[in-house]
Amino acid sequence: MKVRTYICDRIFVLRVQKTNQSDNVLLTGSLPEISQKISNSINSVTDVLATALMKFSDEGLDDLLPLFQAHLPQTLSELAFHKVKELVPKQYIINAIASCLASKIVYKG
Repeated sequence: MKVRTYICDRIFVLRVQKTNQSDNVLLTGSLPEISQKISNSINSVTDVLATALMKFSDEGLDDLLPLFQAHLPQTLSELAFHKVKELVPKQYIINAIASCLASKIVYKG
């Protein structure tokens, strides 16, 4: 539960920071410019979350593995997810979880 509370707290802080900035600044410009701004936002939030997730215990990361699993192709998830911790480097898992969370924050924030 501490992991989820921490993530929710970080999401709240990031949303408050985003709200304090002008929403018009993010969404002005041509479609390619807007796309680039969204991409940059996701990358920035991913970096912040990845740094925070590196401090999590293995048990804390285990609580977030469903986020990683949800982004795998269904067949891969069914056949090999139970081996993810032994086959996939920890840093890759951290980055994937951070990226999933960052996308949710930016798109739904």
